[in-house]
Amino acid sequence: MGGKPLKDNNFTFIHCSDLHLGRNFSHREQIDQKVFDYILNSSYESFKNIVRDAIKFNIDFMVISGDVFDTISHKLKAQLFLKEQFEKLNNHGINVYMIHGNHDPIEEWKKNIEFPKNVYTFPPDKIETYEFKKGNETLAKISGISYARSDVQENLSLKFEVKKEDFFNIAILHSNVGGIKGLDNYAPASVNDLIYKNFDYWALGHYHKNTILKENPYIVYPGTTQGLSINENGVKGYYLVKVYNKNTDIEFKKSSVLEWEVLPINTEGIDTLDLLLNNLSKEINKIKNEIPKILRIVLTGHTALHNDLTEDNLNDILIKFREAEIEEENFVWIESIKNNTKPEIELEELKRENDFISKFIDNYVNSEENFEDLLSTDNSYPRLKKYIKMFSEEEKKEILENSMIDGIDYLRGEKYEN
Repeated sequence: MGGKPLKDNNFTFIHCSDLHLGRNFSHREQIDQKVFDYILNSSYESFKNIVRDAIKFNIDFMVISGDVFDTISHKLKAQLFLKEQFEKLNNHGINVYMIHGNHDPIEEWKKNIEFPKNVYTFPPDKIETYEFKKGNETLAKISGISYARSDVQENLSLKFEVKKEDFFNIAILHSNVGGIKGLDNYAPASVNDLIYKNFDYWALGHYHKNTILKENPYIVYPGTTQGLSINENGVKGYYLVKVYNKNTDIEFKKSSVLEWEVLPINTEGIDTLDLLLNNLSKEINKIKNEIPKILRIVLTGHTALHNDLTEDNLNDILIKFREAEIEEENFVWIESIKNNTKPEIELEELKRENDFISKFIDNYVNSEENFEDLLSTDNSYPRLKKYIKMFSEEEKKEILENSMIDGIDYLRGEKYEN
């Protein structure tokens, strides 16, 4: 709970971010037209859901924390769509407060249309503050700043003034707060930087995973409104924020119309392709729900099927499931099938043979134990030294184990046969 006294006046707002309207998708030739069109329109449909909810919940205003558009070109289709949705909100007396992020920096924005009067956009050169009023009474103040260009390295949070007044204060910022790994480090700030400014709610954008960094005050990433790739799996949406008396309640709401998912399948004990197909069918049916999904299947485990899981066989399995699903309204489209299985090899038994393969295994075991030492003394692979630091210890171990198994398969004549 957080917030300040509001003279018993209540209000509700939606916090969303990273719509990425107008996104282009690659690998068009590998995707059925129906699925491709659905992916292409998903970011638009998800925002329609948010606008419908805004009207249904009778909210007072909406906050959008940057990257409304996916590129600086701001496709006309995306602008016309956004204007139409904003007009729907305007017809219900709902204001919109939005900033521009690294994907749609304001100084590079080619604006082709004018948004309705209920839309307030923040400038890039200074903090702007707008008052939200009911009647003549101010209930909240909303402060924010847009990106002037895409690559902002400055800590923009330092530009916000420390708040001392009794109004409920909201700050809108597109930023990597807290040094989130794997996230472009634009407008970097710390959680303490934000706390110091004494705002009641920090409406963050940039990170595509819904995350509450702190609850008092609320420092919140709603995540993207619609997953855009296999790396953005699961449900996406926005936060519904209710402020009443001295309290602030937030609730995550779903907006996505398409979900991306990675499905690991343990193949241990599955010794025929027929059994594998049956198992895959069952698992796919388990994850079906009220909206379509894009699915990556990852086959794991030690299995007698390892050498049968060739590229051709996996492609045939892929085609079979795609053809079965394409007519379904809530389809599960298989994006790919990754083979991370390992053969049923008894390493200890092979090591006892005292032959070339046993020596090969010993060398790999030693390599695993002395991997870092080998890299530090051998100057043959400077690029490897650079990139290997990006992997965890578990990932390094898996790389070595997979290469060892490939080597054993080759030496035993079970792989790469002419």
